[in-house]
Amino acid sequence: MFNFYRVFTQAPLDCMQQGILACDPYAAKREAAKCPSDYVIVMHSRSKTQNLASPIRSSSRGTLVSLNAADDKAIFIHEFGHAFGELGDEYVDERYYSAARIDPLDYPNCDRAPCARWSGMNATGCYSGCMLGAYSRPTADSVMRSPYRTTDFGAFNEQELMQHLARYGGER
Repeated sequence: MFNFYRVFTQAPLDCMQQGILACDPYAAKREAAKCPSDYVIVMHSRSKTQNLASPIRSSSRGTLVSLNAADDKAIFIHEFGHAFGELGDEYVDERYYSAARIDPLDYPNCDRAPCARWSGMNATGCYSGCMLGAYSRPTADSVMRSPYRTTDFGAFNEQELMQHLARYGGER
């Protein structure tokens, strides 16, 4: 069972806005501690006009999602995939991921060809590009690659989400 709680706060959450929205996890979780929570989603208020003039990407780090409220609703689904399913981005951003020194193999939906993690699973493939061009993903397209085009996670990513859900007593 899932429960959602909402905390209205004016407390400073130190959300950085230089192209990416990332709130201070300690400040956000301090405010969220007013309610029971496993995951914290900070909705940052911005107008669509403001966002058009100066776009800011939503982000997810661990169990904290920093969500730009002016983003498309599908972005929440994408960020949920990161926080709840521990899924990696299935698009390629060489500059960001190389500089951040993030290892795509730390994410279940990124692998090196021939993609042993999901080989033999129906409705999957070994598609080039998962965070970095040298890695592969299980879907031709998914919400983890193109949230503006689809909200489908794909078979392998759904399986990962279901395994995480099972930890809460859900069905396998």
